[in-house]
Amino acid sequence: MGEAEPNEGHRILAELESRGFVKCVITQNIDGLHAAAGSKTVYELHGSVGCVRCMECGEPSTRQNFTGRTPCAVCGGKLRPGVVLFGESLPAGVLDASFSASEKSDVFIVLGSSLQVSPANQMPGIAKRCGAYVAICNRDVTVMDNLADYRTFEGIGDFMTGLKALLGY
Repeated sequence: MGEAEPNEGHRILAELESRGFVKCVITQNIDGLHAAAGSKTVYELHGSVGCVRCMECGEPSTRQNFTGRTPCAVCGGKLRPGVVLFGESLPAGVLDASFSASEKSDVFIVLGSSLQVSPANQMPGIAKRCGAYVAICNRDVTVMDNLADYRTFEGIGDFMTGLKALLGY
């Protein structure tokens, strides 16, 4: 994962944000590629492998310390990646901001999600109930396809390239 690079979809999202079309990105991905592509407002629901923290005191640390098995500089505890593991709660601040953004959205675009994982799968429905136009771009059928105002099975890169052209640049 350390060698992964943002793809065209990531880059176009960042460009759309810089032009004011995108207000935020809500992601379940832990790879940090949205930020690497230049997106500024990214809500990482499941955390990021790029972040490391102490299991005991929560003090932030570095990936180098984690991979080198260096103990926490503050309390000597073990370090861990800053991701949400099974059975753990999602970060409350990130979750609250994601739900708030969903409620305020005019357009809510789902990119490459099966919409199987809660609570993220609730966000398109919340956006729709609050009046947003909902688009779903996923290669497979999702449980929310009937909710969408627009549905495509094309790849994210193709969809985002088409959206960019539709917006006139």
